Amino acid sequence: MLSRISLLFLLSVLAFTSISLVRADEVIVADGLFQQWDLRGADGHNGVDGKNAYAPDCSGINILAGRDGEDGSDGEEGRHGADAFILFDNYKDLKKITINQAGGVGGSPGRGGEGSHGCNGGEPGLVGHSGSPGGDGDFGRIHLIDSSTPFVKDDLSTVLVLGEFKNKPIIFHKNYWHKIDGAKDLFAQDSNIKDQYYTLDHHSEVKVVLKWESELPIYDFYETKLGIALQGDKVVLNSISGAIFNYVICYESDQVVIEIRTVIYEYHFKNLRLGKMRSSGESLNLEVKEKYTPTINIETSFIVTLFEMDEVNQKEKIIGYYSIPESLVKKRGKSFFIEIGRLNFPYKYKKLGAKLKVHVSVYRKSGGQNRIISLRGLFKI
Repeated sequence: MLSRISLLFLLSVLAFTSISLVRADEVIVADGLFQQWDLRGADGHNGVDGKNAYAPDCSGINILAGRDGEDGSDGEEGRHGADAFILFDNYKDLKKITINQAGGVGGSPGRGGEGSHGCNGGEPGLVGHSGSPGGDGDFGRIHLIDSSTPFVKDDLSTVLVLGEFKNKPIIFHKNYWHKIDGAKDLFAQDSNIKDQYYTLDHHSEVKVVLKWESELPIYDFYETKLGIALQGDKVVLNSISGAIFNYVICYESDQVVIEIRTVIYEYHFKNLRLGKMRSSGESLNLEVKEKYTPTINIETSFIVTLFEMDEVNQKEKIIGYYSIPESLVKKRGKSFFIEIGRLNFPYKYKKLGAKLKVHVSVYRKSGGQNRIISLRGLFKI
């Protein structure tokens, strides 16, 4: 049974900052006036029901089992409530502030689709699995900051080009907090908050510098866009566009050094083109060819979108969108063969003479760094 459609990579492969389940923080000044703050997290979206299976071609004499229904997708997680950073002079001013920081409710799961009938006495397909419900979001945190205390909010990530990083180190700012029980006693009675708050324990700065050890000249890669972040106590790097780097991160007493050792040109990831579409029916397959064998190990995944062509009006009509499981991809030599005939779409689009427009999104990953390549083609089976 085919796995349910899922996004193999979130759009965050194109942007360094990952998608968060937390609303943007709010800075609140306790000025002695009555205030109400709605910082609730959004509810998660419900999962999508799996499609019913399309019937196989029963025109022959063979006994064929029916196709299984598609799985329903999981409900989306509820978003967390927003964190609040509250500047105050007097604890009594907090009693005039009402806050709702509840997390959002998780989405309901999608149901599995119905299986199709078999051919010539073949077993019917199974009902697809239902998804899982999304979990509820958590309450946001309350951070109390004495207004007389110098305070700099966390600054834990940046996006810049290599040329900027070469000439100027990065300084990250991180706050460490002390957790205390009893938040509900400090704020207005009708607040909906967790019974904990946080006070500033100490602040630290982390200096990050670049060391270029590649034999290639650094100025050839000045426009490579990088995302660099402090996650916990670890520095992480991601190349967003341009060259891919093999690197090590060294933690010294007074700074963190990102040491670039070798450079991988981006064309190693993009050396793909569509080949032929072969065979028909359940055996229909699509070839994606590497122009040459890359010199590095690259993980490769596919999402395929199929369109029917209206030749009279020259318009496209979507047939389906499919996240391709590993079991339907075969690698032989420089070619990937995607067994699209086994996907759940009507047989009329798989038979000889049918025309298909194909969009293939290829997701490639090496060393934690990602690229997406888009390929398009029009085929007659």
